[in-house]
Amino acid sequence: MIRQRLRRLREKIAAEKLDAFLVNRSIRYFGLPSGSLLVPLDGAPIVLSGRIDFELLKGSPFKEIRVFCEAEVPTRKDEKLFIGEFWKFLLSILQEVGIRRIGMEKVSLTLLRKLGAEGIDCLELPLVEELRMIKSREEIEILKKSAKIASEGMKVAAQLIEPGRTEREIAAEVEYTMRKLGSDGTPFPTIVASGPNSWIPHASSTDRVLQKGEHVVVDLGATYRGYASDMTRTFRVKKGDSGLIKKVRNVQKEIMKEVREGVKACELDSLARKKLGRDAKFFVHGLGHGVGLEIHERPSLSPSSKDVLQAGMVITIEPGLYLPGKGGARWEDMVMVKKEGCEVITT
Repeated sequence: MIRQRLRRLREKIAAEKLDAFLVNRSIRYFGLPSGSLLVPLDGAPIVLSGRIDFELLKGSPFKEIRVFCEAEVPTRKDEKLFIGEFWKFLLSILQEVGIRRIGMEKVSLTLLRKLGAEGIDCLELPLVEELRMIKSREEIEILKKSAKIASEGMKVAAQLIEPGRTEREIAAEVEYTMRKLGSDGTPFPTIVASGPNSWIPHASSTDRVLQKGEHVVVDLGATYRGYASDMTRTFRVKKGDSGLIKKVRNVQKEIMKEVREGVKACELDSLARKKLGRDAKFFVHGLGHGVGLEIHERPSLSPSSKDVLQAGMVITIEPGLYLPGKGGARWEDMVMVKKEGCEVITT
């Protein structure tokens, strides 16, 4: 699978008329725990790392490893160590390999200027981000496991929604449950937002005590084998669903019927606002986003998005309404886009 990803990246490198591409954000996409990966158009990829466990590279396509450090440190056998700043380390390799035009996922202004002064044409391009939008079968299975852990965490949250509990107490129990089920942590701090806090789209969990009749927005996610999950539910303490909660849930159901390959992401966002009617002014964020190695990645389901849905994408659908004085409500699920329709992977 890693070799296939390298091949697809090289196709993009060639299309952009680059000599190489530096993966410095999506390193886990290529099976590496940390560092950067230099992928020349021709020749073997080179792992650039501060320190790495060489055992992790056994059986991988990565044989060339360069290590750097800003100070003198003990070295291991056969380790090629560069002592100095990262930009000088990178420049030395680019000059060695004969690279003059390079793309990167993320480039700082300082790096851009210093490499430019040495005659290196450096461009920030979303080549790997584009590859990551379409998930492989293996990625889908990992995402489903991550979503299952999140769903179990939400069950615990539902059991704890009662007067007298604090937001922080519920968040802690949820995270503890997900950890026990195999989560490596959370991709974002668990949100339990009650009463006036529920009016804030992305509030923090506090010591506020839940009161009967008020809304409680619970937004949580797990991380399994590097892949995130994301889901939100809105509860009403010791009372049934309010009209606000029902409206958000119904809009989500209607939007899910429209998800399929070929649909423009911005059109789904627009449709959600149309279905919310006069309350659309209280829908203050985008309809959803891609989920994978990062909790927010492409495609974006926002009013300004240029993305078009493709089969194999995993996205969230999360309409919300936030009415001061009445409460907030959001309902979010992860779905996998198919040629016709979608598959919900959170429950």
